[in-house]
Amino acid sequence: MTPDTLHVRAPDGAGTELLVHSATSGDIIYWLPALGVTARHYARFAETLAATGIGLARHEWRGAGSSDQRARRGVDWRYRDLLVDVAAGIATLRAHHPEARIWIGGHSLGAQFAALVLARDPSLAGLIIVASGTPYWRSFPVVAAADPAGRVRLVPPARRCLRLFPRSSHRLRRQRGPLGHPRLDPQRSLGPVPPCLARRRSRRRDARK
Repeated sequence: MTPDTLHVRAPDGAGTELLVHSATSGDIIYWLPALGVTARHYARFAETLAATGIGLARHEWRGAGSSDQRARRGVDWRYRDLLVDVAAGIATLRAHHPEARIWIGGHSLGAQFAALVLARDPSLAGLIIVASGTPYWRSFPVVAAADPAGRVRLVPPARRCLRLFPRSSHRLRRQRGPLGHPRLDPQRSLGPVPPCLARRRSRRRDARK
């Protein structure tokens, strides 16, 4: 199933493509990817939803994939700009599908952004989030022992001096290698979450207290 490609232009001129799988149910989810993940990685997810009659519009983050922007010296943006980009994408989707009920959803950082978008635009039908928890470093004993907060505090002064993140961070990311996660099964992922998972997480929180 080939998605429709809509061209989105932000107020500051930045452009990107919005991939839209049509909906027979009248519902379309405007989907925000995870940090560093391009829209094309959610193709199977979109196709699985489309098979059930639910549409998916895959947003592309500024600086990634089909975006005509790339971070470099003299080209920078903030989270506020990303929210403006999302609003432009939703406006474009509404212009092409005026009768559709549009939901906002996302994965990881995209899910956190989705909550912000809904707060700014209550006309959206609702919120759908996947793996949206914030990894608070004090909840991880091994990581906390390494004092990552101390190193994170070095990022702002380093950025002010260098005007960009050091290249060593990109080398480290490349050297990590494959993480060995199993391939996503869209059919299983769309199923209900077993209640036992919620109980286990609750017990762990109580144990830490």
